[in-house]
Amino acid sequence: MRRAILLILLILPFLGADAREPDPKFKPDPALGTYLTRAAVSDGRLWALSLDGALVSFGLADNKRHVWFRKNVITLDKHDGRLFVLTRAEGRYDLLEWKKDAFARAASLALPTKPDWLLLAWQGDQPLVVTPNAIWRRDGRQWQMLRTEVLSPNIDLPHRPPVAAAAAASGRFLYLGYSNGEWGGGMARIDLESGAVLTSMDAYRDSGKTDTVVADGDINAIIPDPANPDCVIAADGLIHFFASGRLLRVCTDHVSIAYSRPTGENKGDTEAFFGVAPAKDGYWAISSNAIYHFGSAPEPDRVPLAGLGYWNGLWVGREIPGIVIVYSEISRQLAVNGGMALLAPLD
Repeated sequence: MRRAILLILLILPFLGADAREPDPKFKPDPALGTYLTRAAVSDGRLWALSLDGALVSFGLADNKRHVWFRKNVITLDKHDGRLFVLTRAEGRYDLLEWKKDAFARAASLALPTKPDWLLLAWQGDQPLVVTPNAIWRRDGRQWQMLRTEVLSPNIDLPHRPPVAAAAAASGRFLYLGYSNGEWGGGMARIDLESGAVLTSMDAYRDSGKTDTVVADGDINAIIPDPANPDCVIAADGLIHFFASGRLLRVCTDHVSIAYSRPTGENKGDTEAFFGVAPAKDGYWAISSNAIYHFGSAPEPDRVPLAGLGYWNGLWVGREIPGIVIVYSEISRQLAVNGGMALLAPLD
């Protein structure tokens, strides 16, 4: 019994001192469940994607709910203010863009074989569909294939698919993030000219320096660094009994800690970061304890996370201007924790 009580006390703080897990009587949205992978705000609606590929929107003003897909959505992405989904159709994959009242097909991609996984990324305004051994780049009205070194299986990368991808603004390299819960994670860098792959552990071994910062944690999200065109910002975070995490700045061959903060709960614990997202004047980040806005000031604006509220079958927070927070239990698949918060900026 004492062990059970200790476990409860450890996992409750993940959303801050005033937060709590959803009430056991909570009834999740019937199409989405509680394993949410993505959330976004666009066209006055909150969009949520489930692990099973269901996509549902909710009107922020009128609470109107609409189920757009019950399955087959691979990912949901907001790029440059526009909302996109990548879906699986019979014999092809469709990139759809939201056009005010419906989704319109922006492009279709037919692959010779079904890949183990796909990710959507961007090189500037060009969409990239990433698979384990190739990247498909949309160039005008045609897809161009770049053959890459095989990304899985790889001794230096978790066996699960990557969960995040982003290219630096300069466009030369694409970065993938892996999150395997208590079993670790990491990053891979793909040269978009040659297809060569460098893993975070490869880079560490090649450096010959024992004090080198390594992107070997659970990488939950990646965005282009708005202040450095050759860099990306990666959210590293895990809660498995205790919290650990940081924000990393990855610039070609160099990795540094962009931000880290002790939780103050146990010696050595740091806030686990679960998301980063672009903002008009910097970027947002969400940790196990707070929402951050990083701009031109030396220190970020920090707002501690407060309790979430039940809304239309979701647990959300809407008190912080410019942000909607959505609770998900997706991280419970691979770690002992109280779930995680997804970040959905309004801008």
